[in-house]
Amino acid sequence: MLDSINPWKGGFYVYHRMSDRELIYRTSARIDHRMKLMIEGYIPRKVRQTNTFVVSVDPNHWDLCAHGPTAGSPYPSEHIGEPWTGIPANSPKAKGISEDIQPGDLVTARVKGDGYAGVWKFKERTLIQDQSDVPWTDREYHAVLHFRALHRDFDESYNPGFTDPKYTGRLQGAIINLPADDPPYKSDLLSKLLAEVNLKENAENRIRRELTQSVDVTIDSENAVPDIEQPPRTESNATRIIRDTALVSELKKIYEYTCQVCGSRRRRGAKSGYAEGHHLRPLGRPHDGPDIEQNVLIVCPNHHADLDYGTLEIDPETLVINHGYDDAISGRTLRMAEKNFLEREYIRYHNEKIVDS
Repeated sequence: MLDSINPWKGGFYVYHRMSDRELIYRTSARIDHRMKLMIEGYIPRKVRQTNTFVVSVDPNHWDLCAHGPTAGSPYPSEHIGEPWTGIPANSPKAKGISEDIQPGDLVTARVKGDGYAGVWKFKERTLIQDQSDVPWTDREYHAVLHFRALHRDFDESYNPGFTDPKYTGRLQGAIINLPADDPPYKSDLLSKLLAEVNLKENAENRIRRELTQSVDVTIDSENAVPDIEQPPRTESNATRIIRDTALVSELKKIYEYTCQVCGSRRRRGAKSGYAEGHHLRPLGRPHDGPDIEQNVLIVCPNHHADLDYGTLEIDPETLVINHGYDDAISGRTLRMAEKNFLEREYIRYHNEKIVDS
C-alpha cells in the first residue's frame, strides 16, 4: 500500500508498508543525506529552531490589531478575532522580515512610545490585493500578518526599562527579528517579561520554551509521531514574582497616570494614560521588598529606569529629589497625593542600597 510521496531536496521518497510492518524507502540518487529507517508507520517531520519577533504598533491602531479582523472581512474565518498587524508597502526592510517569519514563531507586540502589550504566535501571512481590505488608512499596506493570541492584551503596557543603545537601537520598524544568535535583547526581554508581567499560562510556557532553545515543530501529517531518537532534555525550575497589579493600578488612577518625579503624563492611546509602578525596596532577592502601597512610586518610563539604576535620590524627610545628571529634576519635590503616603524606611533603603551601591 502506497503511503506517501514527498519532495525532499530535489528527489522523492516512497513509503511502502509491508505485512511485517517494516518500513522500506526508495529514494532518488539526488538525495545526498542519510535518512533513518523508521518503523511502525512513522512519517518524517521537519524540525527547526524558532525565532522571536517584535511587532511595533501605532497606539491608535492597537485595539484593531489586538482584536483582529471582524466578521464579514475578506479573510478566512479562522483569523476572525485573532491578532494581526499590517506591513507597510513603503518599507523594504519590514517586507523582507515579514517573509522570514514562520508559523509558530514567537511574537512580542509593542505599542510605539509605550511598551510591550501582548504575546502572540505567528500563523499566516496574507498579501494585500485591495487597500480596502485593511482597516488602517494612514498608509498603503503590502501584507498582513495573522497571529494567535497567547496573551492578547496586557492589563497595562510593560516597559522593560532598557536604555542602552544596544537595546533601544533595535526597535526600529514595523517588525524586527530577534534570532537565536542575537542573545542580548532576546534573552533579557523575555526574562523580564517572565519575571515582571503577570502572563497567562500559554504565554509563560511559550516564552520559557523559547528561552531554553526548545524547537517548534512543523509536522507533515497530523498523524505523525515523535522521532525515534529523542534529544536529551534538562528540566529547570524558575521562580517569578507575581506583582499585585490591582494595587499598582489603583495607585495609577489616584495619580491619574502622572509621574511623581517630573509631573508628565504619557498616553497609551487617544484617551488612556500610561505610567509604571516602581518599588523603592525592590521585590525579589536580595532585597525582598514588600508589594504594598507604602513602597510604590508611580513614575514615567524614563524615571522608572533612573530609579532602577540608582541615578535618582529622594530625601526621606523633605521628599526633595536629587538627580545624578538632570538639573531640571534636581531640587523638585516628589509629588504626593492625599490618599497615598510612603514609608520613609523604604526611601532610605533605596538611597542606601540602590543609589549608593
